[in-house]
Amino acid sequence: MNSIQEITHPVFQGDGLTGKSEGRFGDPIFRCGLIMVLLSFSIHLLMLYSGRRTSDIPETEFFFCFLIAVVYWLILIFFAIFRRKQTNFYQVFPGLVLGLISCYSLNTSLMVFPASPGWFYGLLVLISIAFLLVPFAGKIPEILYHCLCFIVGAGWIVFLYLAICLLPLYPHSLILFWVLGLTLHTFVPLFFVIFIGIWFIRAVRKNRKTGYFVSGGSLTVLLAICIYTLAWSETLSEINNLHQKASQKEVSGLPQWVYIAQHIPENDLTEKILKTDLQYIIPPKNDPDWFNSSILWSDRQEERIHHPLVVIASFFSPPLTLNNGDKTDILKCNHRGRHFEPEHLWNGSGIRTTHVETSVDIWPQYRIAYTEQTFTIYNSSRGPGEAVYSFYIPEGSVVTSLSLWISGKE
Repeated sequence: MNSIQEITHPVFQGDGLTGKSEGRFGDPIFRCGLIMVLLSFSIHLLMLYSGRRTSDIPETEFFFCFLIAVVYWLILIFFAIFRRKQTNFYQVFPGLVLGLISCYSLNTSLMVFPASPGWFYGLLVLISIAFLLVPFAGKIPEILYHCLCFIVGAGWIVFLYLAICLLPLYPHSLILFWVLGLTLHTFVPLFFVIFIGIWFIRAVRKNRKTGYFVSGGSLTVLLAICIYTLAWSETLSEINNLHQKASQKEVSGLPQWVYIAQHIPENDLTEKILKTDLQYIIPPKNDPDWFNSSILWSDRQEERIHHPLVVIASFFSPPLTLNNGDKTDILKCNHRGRHFEPEHLWNGSGIRTTHVETSVDIWPQYRIAYTEQTFTIYNSSRGPGEAVYSFYIPEGSVVTSLSLWISGKE
């Protein structure tokens, strides 16, 4: 069957706590929560991509997102105390998503986590959508419901990772939670872990098939982490072996990193390994406060990236024996990393090259060639940005002029 009526669905004949079987859209609190999620996420996107981000915009964004989350949670508390019969388990789901949006809005002004890769933000959005749709199992096709269960299962591992990362902040958050409740954001991933676990247990009791898809999502993420960690460890060991060979043999007076650069594999994984401690954050294993010392509140966070797979793989792999200077030199001579520098004045993520025009004049009788290149560069962030361009010219060539035009002015 393509769809299942809610009244006969083995998992959602009730909400898991109160035994009610009414549709979620008929629940005014749940429906209000969905509207608030849409509003909060719209505000977050508007402030993030409108190009109007000034120094006071992040605080404005957080204020609205935090206010929306607080209002919804106050509504839940009010009904839980005075009108308990109108409450159910799934009304908490929009509240958790609102808390997650508020967390990342707060992170723009009071950065706890450095920037993560774009795919990680997209994964959180996908998990949140699936989390909000599982209560509608009786109104959606069964195959779609099982896909949602798979995504929620994967999300359980994601939120478990974030909850572990934030462990060092829990004691401080408990002590300071009375300050407008801001430190309660620390516990949002942990709340996701708890409520997904409760939902999973109650769902499996009524239909084991649901448990297979949820467990499959979690195991798939764990398998992907294991594969990535094994590949990381193997590539890192290969680089360490090259470093050891370079230190044991003569390389014609050249630095050791030259020999390593000549033999190192060129792939995305190698690039990430070389950029650890330069761009990608990896915590030092000899620090007792492992997480808190590095992936939280790190220096130069606007330049650092918190990549979950890199953090996990580095924890279960031996350390890289190359120093930061050698890693930078190898990256510079590598085509994939020649523009990488450990220090930048501004972030260049919003800058892209939209058009390149090349004009060449050749005079064979004089053995002269004149080349003119025009690059059209667009800065979508509308703020200060920095881009690095490399120009390679043959031996004996000279650069006659270089001009930078901004909005039609040289």
